[in-house]
Amino acid sequence: MTDTKATFADFWHYNKFKIIIVAAIIAFVAFALSQCSYGTEVDLGILHVSEVSGVDGTAFVDMLQSEIALATNQEKPNVEFVSVYVPTDPRFVAETGALEKIQLELARGNSTLFVLDEETIYSYAGEELFHDITALADSYGIAEYDRYIGPNGETIAISVDGNSFLEKCSLENKSLYLAIRAHDEDDASKYQNAYKSAEYIIKEK
Repeated sequence: MTDTKATFADFWHYNKFKIIIVAAIIAFVAFALSQCSYGTEVDLGILHVSEVSGVDGTAFVDMLQSEIALATNQEKPNVEFVSVYVPTDPRFVAETGALEKIQLELARGNSTLFVLDEETIYSYAGEELFHDITALADSYGIAEYDRYIGPNGETIAISVDGNSFLEKCSLENKSLYLAIRAHDEDDASKYQNAYKSAEYIIKEK
């Protein structure tokens, strides 16, 4: 384990409950406000977390929509892309409010597809956030070294280092992993767009 990863994990461990409480309050307020307006249903929510600031996911979303027939009950699919910048130096993580932003996005529940840095995967690996995608990894012959293995030996994320699709979208493609939010099989239809997108991105590797 790197020193950066250990320090990041320690910061998360000792501040986790404070961050969750603050994020829960913000999420409740955001939810209450959303009930006062007519919002559109999110067909595919993407949470991107990396050490790169100012990430614009427009090209990523546009290319996904042009290449994949996303399921929707609306006139056109509504894809939401949220990027959170996490500084490489853990001392500055609190200043940017990065962990609170991540927790808020997770609490909102819109994100079904994750493109995350290794430190974020590591921090949440034991919290049942990620779906078991072993079958998906097996079907595309993903090597063991390109998988992030969960606490029960399952594949919870797949490396997208050097992924050509991300490169075409001008999205950082180093030290990032692709994952899908944990869900029950009864909710599988809600996650079909996340699966379609993950498969397409993996095939482009």
